Amino acid sequence: MEAPSEMPIPSMIIDPMKQNGKVVTILVGDVFAVALPQGSSRWKVDYSSVFQPLTPAENMKEPGLQGWLFQAVAVGKADIRLTAPAAECNQPPCPPAPPITYVFTVDVKMAP
Repeated sequence: MEAPSEMPIPSMIIDPMKQNGKVVTILVGDVFAVALPQGSSRWKVDYSSVFQPLTPAENMKEPGLQGWLFQAVAVGKADIRLTAPAAECNQPPCPPAPPITYVFTVDVKMAP
C-alpha cells in the first residue's frame, strides 16, 4: 500500500515583502512557495491560471507559517496579489487605514 503523497519541496521561496513590485522568473513545472508576510494571519490571495495552488483550498486564507505552495503550469507572466485587512488600531481615534497589499509578478518560462 502506498504512503499518502507528501507536498512537493519548492524550488524557490518568494518573500512577498522583499519581492513586492518585482518580477520573479521560474520555469513551467516549478513548484514555488510564497512566504507568509508579517502584518496579518488572514490573507486574500489572487492569482492567475498560470499557477495551480498546491495549498488546500481551506488553507488559502490562513495558510499558517508555511505560507502558500503553487506550481507553474503554463508559460506566461502574471501577478500574485496578497491582501489583508488593515492592522487593528488600539489607540482611538483611529484614522482609516488601507489594507495591507503585496503584489509581485511571476514570469513563467519554458524550460530550455
